Amino acid sequence: MKRSRRTVTAAALACAALTLVAVTAAAHTAKYDSKATLHLRLEQNGPSKWSGKVISGKHRCEAHRQVELKQVRKGGDGGVATKFTDRDGRWRVLQRPTPGKRYYVRAKRKEWRSSGQRHVCKGAVSKKVTVPSS
Repeated sequence: MKRSRRTVTAAALACAALTLVAVTAAAHTAKYDSKATLHLRLEQNGPSKWSGKVISGKHRCEAHRQVELKQVRKGGDGGVATKFTDRDGRWRVLQRPTPGKRYYVRAKRKEWRSSGQRHVCKGAVSKKVTVPSS
């Protein structure tokens, strides 16, 4: 009887310890929202300027963030250009767009560890911009 009581007590303590570890691990992930913007400045001669910004409450989620300019296509959107933001979250691409097509930018998810805590910048997608027809 004593042996089974010890086994049950040991099992209960082990379960409690595992639960505590799981709760502690979940508590050490900080997640931050992000927003991506997209603007187009059309040029008559030469390439047009795409630009935008990644905005977040966490500076590290804005700086050096990978963004991808994409064109909306049937059967899957195509990548036009990939850039990294500057330290202020700004980026730009010189690229001639296709008239009548729609474009958007996607900021990829970013993750790092610091002092045992995991930080996650959530991905973001801008509003779509339609290029005017000539």
